Amino acid sequence: MAQQTPLYEQHTLCGARMVDFHGWMMPLHYGSQIDEHHAVRGDAGMFDVSHMTIVDFHGSRIREFLRYLLANDVAKLTTPAKRSTRHADRLCRRHRRPDCLFPF
Repeated sequence: MAQQTPLYEQHTLCGARMVDFHGWMMPLHYGSQIDEHHAVRGDAGMFDVSHMTIVDFHGSRIREFLRYLLANDVAKLTTPAKRSTRHADRLCRRHRRPDCLFPF
């Protein structure tokens, strides 16, 4: 069975036709594809990318690092754990080197 993104329920509530896309249930369209095209061209559109960013973290100071990085408090998570959250963009802008995004 295909996995569901954190936005799966919202997609279905909005009337999306969901399809299995490489093991993830993703919205194909929300009705008329022509109407969608015009809506995106005239206003705006968005794409659920939550299935693209699965990251494993390891280390002795990982909780400290994640509390610094993420909007959610990870203190209550057990190992292994999953959590949907947002990262603090300011950290990515602070360091200009691609090999040094974070101070940890």
